[in-house]
Amino acid sequence: MMMKLRTALALTTSLAALGAAQAGGIINSSQSSVFNGTAYAGAAAPGSSSAATMFMNPATMTSFTRFTIDSNYTFGMPQTKINGGFNAGPPTAFSRSSGDVGMDYFVPATYVIYPVNDRLVLGVSLNTTYGNTTKAPGFWQGSFLAATSKMRITTLTPSVAYRINDMWSVGVGLQVQYASARQFAFPSGPLASAAGISSADGWGFGFTAGVTFTPTKTTQIGLGWRSFVDQNLSGTTVFPPALTSSNSKGKLNLPNRINLSLRQTLSEKFDLLA
Repeated sequence: MMMKLRTALALTTSLAALGAAQAGGIINSSQSSVFNGTAYAGAAAPGSSSAATMFMNPATMTSFTRFTIDSNYTFGMPQTKINGGFNAGPPTAFSRSSGDVGMDYFVPATYVIYPVNDRLVLGVSLNTTYGNTTKAPGFWQGSFLAATSKMRITTLTPSVAYRINDMWSVGVGLQVQYASARQFAFPSGPLASAAGISSADGWGFGFTAGVTFTPTKTTQIGLGWRSFVDQNLSGTTVFPPALTSSNSKGKLNLPNRINLSLRQTLSEKFDLLA
């Protein structure tokens, strides 16, 4: 059996605005260097040469006829700045601008597909599906709440797909997520004695499912779904020197993802993706 090894590298820049703590603010949408180049058009439809298509729709694995490894790497340089100040109280020596708090990041994503036979296909993916890091370069008014905030959510997704016939394929998978959250307020310096340090970790589970429909040799349609995941985080919060809590708990509700895609072959060298 032949093995196909694919490695792709993407360099991205983004302008981020820090707002409410919503899942959309920490979602990592760059799960494939190949699909970054197509703005994820057609990503859930069969026919792609990139195994990353299984992230959007596990049923697309049936379009692979040999053992395939697809490894992607994304490097990002976000620019994030917070401006503001207290509504009341005396003037403060601390800056009202945080400066650039967005931290550069490196995110890998790897996919493995193994066809058992011409109908049954197994696969597994490992992704950083959510994450963000902000760190203020100096003391500013918001540092009383958080000078550094980190979150990483890593998802392992074993999947299986089955080709029913030449027109229909189905696929399902299990999302196994590990979440790690860290937050520091004045971790060092003259105000370290007033620091609050919190850390939390947790596991979450969800599902992924999909279907592909190929009505003709030139038309391929895919519908993929990644379920919501409730991350139940628990950890320790420390406010020295008086208060330490080893029973801090919280829930992070991560959203569903639904992808409907079309791949329409117009000629031997030209496909329309939607």
